[in-house]
Amino acid sequence: MAIKIFFYSLGTKNTTTCQYCYTKLTLNLSYKEGHKIICSACNKVYIEITCPHCSELNVWRNADRKEGVIISCQSCKAQFQHLNCPNCKEAIIWKNADYMPGLKTPCSSCKKQFQHVDCPNCSKANYWNNADYVQGSKVQCGNCKRQFQHLNCPGCTEPNIWRNADYIQGAKVECRGCEKHFQCLTCPHCSKSNYWNNANYVEGSKVQCRDCKKQFQHLNCPHCMEPNIWTNADYIQGAKVECFSCRKHFQCLSCPHCSKLNYWDNANYEQGSKIQCRHCKKQFQHINCPHCTEPNIWRNADYIQGTKVECRSCEKHFQCLTCPHCSKSNFWKKGEYRQRVVVTCYACHRRFQHVVCAHCDAGNFFNNADLNSSSQVKCNSCSQMF
Repeated sequence: MAIKIFFYSLGTKNTTTCQYCYTKLTLNLSYKEGHKIICSACNKVYIEITCPHCSELNVWRNADRKEGVIISCQSCKAQFQHLNCPNCKEAIIWKNADYMPGLKTPCSSCKKQFQHVDCPNCSKANYWNNADYVQGSKVQCGNCKRQFQHLNCPGCTEPNIWRNADYIQGAKVECRGCEKHFQCLTCPHCSKSNYWNNANYVEGSKVQCRDCKKQFQHLNCPHCMEPNIWTNADYIQGAKVECFSCRKHFQCLSCPHCSKLNYWDNANYEQGSKIQCRHCKKQFQHINCPHCTEPNIWRNADYIQGTKVECRSCEKHFQCLTCPHCSKSNFWKKGEYRQRVVVTCYACHRRFQHVVCAHCDAGNFFNNADLNSSSQVKCNSCSQMF
């Protein structure tokens, strides 16, 4: 976003009058308007700034002016904003009062860029002389040492502040100014902010940064809420994740109906099982292809365990069965599994058999692997023989 800056040179102003005792003061040659003035006679401190509209002085007798906020001129009532460059100390004026905290600001005098955000706890200014501040990141105030976070709304540009630094990356935010929802993620490659103005970002999906064009993925841990980032975009939906911060395990799947996330805090989800979304209550099933790792989704939850599946991405075939003893998924990459054969689980090494009912398509498991290859079976679901 382009920033329009009006730079006003204050010339060779080197005298002023104390706003308390009216003593004539000679200012230091390095003085820049907006900085504190200490009277040599009464030792009181104040700040003065010239209005860019009417050229009248605006005075803060207690020197308690907050940097970058909108100022209404005490004389003409017109609004403007003012900051002193942290690099060269020159005054920068926004005559139209359209400055936004947190954005990179180029100084018209020294040509260097900087960023600025006021602490919501103590109101003191925090500057980044090298313009390396990333919106949404936790900031420790240089004055009061308390943490906070800040994001500008992509719709109305109003700043949103979290005084307790409890903003979660990627979470849906309702702007405190326009009340519209948005989401934001910081690219791990170039540190630029990526916004979703319609708040339609889904955690775990692949994101292509709008600045550097590199891909990444992101999930917030359900235990500690810290972000987990995959810089190579190689996260696999439904896979067991060890949080990079708290080291606890979890799993996550996005519902194909409502796009909301379903978490398994105990990491006990097994692929192929029927899932009832915790948000919309609709059912679905999911299996990651063992060839290309892309997710295959059954929106109607009509996948039948053990049947041959053609991956919707790579078009290769595979089969999958969940072990009745340890609940682990067993895959056949070549699609060579046949019903009724004895299966030895790859994880727990226990044996079982499985057959699909010819009437209701329900799976029937024989945990002791004692099914005769030709005997009839009474279905555990519909009770019919087949």
